[in-house]
Amino acid sequence: MQATGAFHNTVWQPLDELTLTLDGLNLDTVYESLARQIAGGRLGTDGDVAEATKRDNQRKKLERDIAALEKEVLREKQFDQKVELNAQLKNKKSWRASDEIFPTHGRSTTKTHPG
Repeated sequence: MQATGAFHNTVWQPLDELTLTLDGLNLDTVYESLARQIAGGRLGTDGDVAEATKRDNQRKKLERDIAALEKEVLREKQFDQKVELNAQLKNKKSWRASDEIFPTHGRSTTKTHPG
């Protein structure tokens, strides 16, 4: 397994509430188990941790894009530009709501979001 350059974190917890288990028969599976625990459920429980990290990064980018578009819609004065921005915003929000970019229950897909 190669390092992907992704960092995961959780909210601060009191030391007596912190539990990390070392599960796995080799270092790769122990690392994957620790990464999933630290990520706090964002990486899911099944499949490759690199794929899950990629999906999590796509989710974060999509959320940033949606926030930026929402701000841009509020600042835009021209009606036709506002309509275009709202269409883009609606498209990105529909991707966020779909299972295609963030598969659940161990399913995976190769389709990625636009932009």
